[in-house]
Amino acid sequence: MRARTLVAITWTPLLAFAACASESDIKVAVTGTSDACITADDSLDAGKVTFVFENKAKDISELYVLRADSSVVGEVENVPTGQKRNLTADLSAGEYFLNCKPGQKGAGFRTPFTVAGEGGAQAPTGGRPIAIEATEYAFSPSSITAAAGETITLELRNKGAVEHELEVLDPSGAPIGEVGPTKPDAEGKATLTLKGAGTYKLVCGLEDHETRGMVGTLTVS
Repeated sequence: MRARTLVAITWTPLLAFAACASESDIKVAVTGTSDACITADDSLDAGKVTFVFENKAKDISELYVLRADSSVVGEVENVPTGQKRNLTADLSAGEYFLNCKPGQKGAGFRTPFTVAGEGGAQAPTGGRPIAIEATEYAFSPSSITAAAGETITLELRNKGAVEHELEVLDPSGAPIGEVGPTKPDAEGKATLTLKGAGTYKLVCGLEDHETRGMVGTLTVS
């Protein structure tokens, strides 16, 4: 993920992300430093949880909530050093990670946590698979299509020699989903339910990969 001026906690309804939920009475402190992502509680009950993220790193940072398969539940970006931002997610039972990214680039630092019990929003399932290969420095295909209301599963296959990711930005430039950093010869997936037409951007936000041409488009009609 690269740094932006966008405040990404304002989610649009284009994707069925739990992070667009209103704040919860249950709050969990998360501290991001220059070399760690620290949570005050690594065992949570299913349902809405508000993560109170404090950036104690020397650089601007961001926080992701990831499922066990590295698909993104939600994120908050552009948190300056010494400040706090909230991220609310509606979580069903399962294994998750908190991922802090000081400098808003690279793989960052992950901390696992567990959710148990009934309730919470289930991850989208049954999406039409769309295979995308990543190499240095391109996606293939670089242009894909989908229908408004359709659920798709982006299947990133890293055929390159370095780590890559696949981030989806809506027509306004807001991040709405991501296949997290994927090592060479590995695969990652993200299932999205698209509810708005328009031209979306596909990008690898690691290091300088975007500026070197690692971009594509998702046309939703």
